[in-house]
Amino acid sequence: MANELNVHGKMHVKTLKEQFQTTFGLTLRVYDGRSFATDNVTLASIRKDGGKSGEFCPASNTTVGMFENDVKNLFGIEIQVAGSDDSYLCRNELTLADALIEDQRKLNKKSIGGGGVTGSIPDVSLFDNSSERTPLVLVLDCSGSMDGKPMYQLNEGLKSFTAALRSDPVTATHGRVLMITFGGNDSVSVDVWQDAMDWQPPVLEANGRTPTGAAVTIALEAIEMQKAELRAAGVSYKRPIMLLMSDGEPTDEWEEAARNCRSAELAKKVTVMTVAIGPNANTSILNAFSSKKAVLLTGLEFKEMFVWLSQSVRAVSQAASGEVAQISSKDGWGTDSN
Repeated sequence: MANELNVHGKMHVKTLKEQFQTTFGLTLRVYDGRSFATDNVTLASIRKDGGKSGEFCPASNTTVGMFENDVKNLFGIEIQVAGSDDSYLCRNELTLADALIEDQRKLNKKSIGGGGVTGSIPDVSLFDNSSERTPLVLVLDCSGSMDGKPMYQLNEGLKSFTAALRSDPVTATHGRVLMITFGGNDSVSVDVWQDAMDWQPPVLEANGRTPTGAAVTIALEAIEMQKAELRAAGVSYKRPIMLLMSDGEPTDEWEEAARNCRSAELAKKVTVMTVAIGPNANTSILNAFSSKKAVLLTGLEFKEMFVWLSQSVRAVSQAASGEVAQISSKDGWGTDSN
């Protein structure tokens, strides 16, 4: 890993990613707006407003966050540093050298057994941190109707959520997050479970249809698999939370998923919260997924909602066994639907 990486505007995206992995042993995600940049373009060609020109050489003692900010400030390009297998995002506070060390520790634990959504990779954090967990699944609508300001504000809200989770020692060590997004050609994208201290959301983009039923079905399966993984690791957990957000109505067969979701909630297997985004969200359908009324998001107050959510994760994590967590008011970001 001793080769020097010199980043400049004439460099092709493919070359940057290859040289970054050769130099630091990690994966680099490069974005052109909200989409992944194609490999055959130069950094200068995808430079956004505010980007400058020049070059720089990141060192092994450069932190992940500093490197990402340097590229953004110099070229106006969003990047993210991920593990060597591109299965998770590296923590901003780690140096690139320490991120590689942590990555190697994660890889060394993969041979222990099954886990996660696919049942193939156990999380090293379950062995390093035995704190009781509060699992949280974000099921987010990324269909085409979310394009523009709604998706921008959602991405900004997720950044605030990440900061809020990490800034609190309770949520950082007890919270456990999985993101599931749905859109495209009735497609569902599933991330990996991560502790809140490690979790960093990808940049989401809007396109396609709204396969809500498929996304919720996958979320329920992921929750049960996560419970099994936690039990296998000897880690206790609170009742998982599922947050379903949508700005429209499903384009797939959603009724069975809604019934299963309600049944899981009534059986106390999961706490379900639904949030309606904008005036076109079908609250009647969202209400079918939970015994609680859908919450109408005030404007595009995603930041306020996610701060509230982090506080809710904290309250649930701190509640004694069998005790009802005291959740703060939704005033400022939402109101109950009819």
